[in-house]
Amino acid sequence: MDLRYPVRDPSRRDFSPPLEPDPDELLASTDMEGPGSMKYWIAGSALVAAALALSSGLEVGLLAMGGFLAAVAIGSLFLRSSARNSPQQRTQSPATAAQTTQVADELSTSQGDSRLAAGVLMGAIHDALGDITVCRSLKGVILSANNTFRRVSGCETPEGRTCESLGIRFEPGKIKHCYDVSFRTRDGLRTYLWHDIVTRDPVMGDMVVQSIARDVTSERFDAESREQARARAEEESQLKSQLIATVSHEIRTPLSGLLGMGQLLSDTELTPAQANYLAGIRSSGVALAQLVEDLLDFSTVEAGRFRLRPRAEPIRPLVESIVELLSSRAHEKGVEIGAVMAPDLPEILTIDPARLKQVIYNVVGNAVKFTEQGGVVVSVGVEAGHLVVTVRDTGPGMNEGEMKRIFDAFEQGDLSRAREGGVGLGLAISARIMAEMGGGVTVESELGQGSVFTIRMPADMETRPMRSGRELAGGRILLLAPVGPAARALAETLQGLGAETHAASAIIDAETLLTMREKFTGIIVDHRLDAEFTAGLCRDPRLAGAKRVYLVNPESRPAQMSGGAYDGWLIRPLREQSLIDVLTGRLKGLEARDAANDDFPVLAAEAQEDEQAAARPGAGSGFSILIGEDDPVNAMICQAILEKAGHRARLADTFNKLDAAFLEKKPDLILTDHHMSDGVCLDFIARLRDTEAAEGLPVTPVIVLTADASDATRRELLLRGADLVLLKPADPDILNGAILRLLGKPALEIAV
Repeated sequence: MDLRYPVRDPSRRDFSPPLEPDPDELLASTDMEGPGSMKYWIAGSALVAAALALSSGLEVGLLAMGGFLAAVAIGSLFLRSSARNSPQQRTQSPATAAQTTQVADELSTSQGDSRLAAGVLMGAIHDALGDITVCRSLKGVILSANNTFRRVSGCETPEGRTCESLGIRFEPGKIKHCYDVSFRTRDGLRTYLWHDIVTRDPVMGDMVVQSIARDVTSERFDAESREQARARAEEESQLKSQLIATVSHEIRTPLSGLLGMGQLLSDTELTPAQANYLAGIRSSGVALAQLVEDLLDFSTVEAGRFRLRPRAEPIRPLVESIVELLSSRAHEKGVEIGAVMAPDLPEILTIDPARLKQVIYNVVGNAVKFTEQGGVVVSVGVEAGHLVVTVRDTGPGMNEGEMKRIFDAFEQGDLSRAREGGVGLGLAISARIMAEMGGGVTVESELGQGSVFTIRMPADMETRPMRSGRELAGGRILLLAPVGPAARALAETLQGLGAETHAASAIIDAETLLTMREKFTGIIVDHRLDAEFTAGLCRDPRLAGAKRVYLVNPESRPAQMSGGAYDGWLIRPLREQSLIDVLTGRLKGLEARDAANDDFPVLAAEAQEDEQAAARPGAGSGFSILIGEDDPVNAMICQAILEKAGHRARLADTFNKLDAAFLEKKPDLILTDHHMSDGVCLDFIARLRDTEAAEGLPVTPVIVLTADASDATRRELLLRGADLVLLKPADPDILNGAILRLLGKPALEIAV
């Protein structure tokens, strides 16, 4: 190893480099014990610091070096103090004093030699590592430097100069006293990570700046390459999301036309085969519409445009409506579905209802999709200040690998066991929405044992519970239904309302319960056991006075009840309030819901049943309606719907033409698309309201049709002056009912 000594300043006293002392001789000499040991402490500290720098980073190495040097400095001061105050020194003779003076001079020279040797050793170690070491005064004057610094800086004699005079520029880093320094060398531009630490020279006692720098050119190049790759990936991801959003939006227009024409076709006379084919077309169109919504939601989340809009909302009807929407899918497959609400569930929660509805719908819909036997039960409760929704199914279950990737985008379970399509976006979107809400979605599953999905999110629990748990207290109910998830959910709901509940899956079991138990106050009979019940048990005197309730599917009708065997009816999946009202006699029953047409959640306003009835063909009142629609197919659909209801329709394919048509002849109502070739509906509504105000005209109702199902779009349109927002394609009954509601009755106050 080349142990080259630093070049001395020419102005200093010339001397020859000292020879290395014999360590044994230093240890044997009492007078030289402190300085000799000190030299090796310094050298040792440099070695330890270098080792720590290699293993733990330069910062740790510098700290260790500073600690060692500080210890050595304290030891040096102690030795000097001991030498000055020792009794032997105070009582020595003049001759001994002269000898002591000579020894002191030699000690001083030895101290300088030790400092030089330690610097040489430290510099040689870092030269071998390719690192720079520099010692500077507090004023920045270079006192010593190793060969690496001389080579990289291009200066063979840097002592006495400053880094600034050598053209070295320091760029501050993220860490204090840490800099990036660039050097132009024969190998090109090199970047060094430079660390400074202020310490006291252990021999001379001066405060100095010790610096160590390591070549990080390769690391910085790699980091810059990674940053560029990350930026490219983000840009590509944004472009991908933008492409998905654009394509999905463009798909909506022809898809609305497809579904709308199918709706018009269904109102014509069709053969059974034609009706079957049309049902297939509608089913495929609805599935495509759901896929478009999923893609748009996914692109929104990916692009970082996702925003929550929390507000106070009742949670029970929200969950019950989702179960009702999916009941037709479940019953078509021959599986059951039910919901159970905890009695202590608050009446009102602060949530984003649209997004929470989307999450629950996706999770429950996924359970229905992959369940072929048994059923799905949705349980809602509170736990430690959190809203907890549990979805339990009797599907095929999942293995560990499937559970790990089930919430990833475009992932599903084992497709060899899947019975329905999809691209696996629903659960991925749900997981990301719940993460934004501060909650999460988890799954527990086992092959052949079904799956349990748990939705958990923090919620404001300050409002009182909606149920006391005593609504049916004192009641004794016999539930006659086949064993399954729906029967268990109903029994649990009855018990949660305070009723003593006994379940029987066959007539013989019911007879046994009638023999063993006291008189029942009510009996609920599943439609699948209706024939057996009415054949004999319904006339059993032990059921005298008991309220008899018939339980049917949404696809069934109360007219299917056997004669006068029942006092009322219920439609499953049940709503708690309906169950309470029927069992307490406040209601006889509820009409069946048309759940078959509710294939996925809709954020637009819905017409009431009486409005739908009033909007049937022939019920129109001949209103003048101005239609704004630039797609010929959708324009034809709207015109056909309105004219079939007896209204008079005019068409305009741009907002400018819509303005002119309004000024030419004021209509009773305007029905317009949200987007047309020359702009958006927001600007048109603003111009319309300004014109009405300026000319003193009455306000013209405006219904906006849009393929954008987002709650934000609906709210913005309503705030700008729209009276109603409906999803495309508009259902004829809902559209005509809304027209009658706006024109035939006092103006509605629509909540925003």
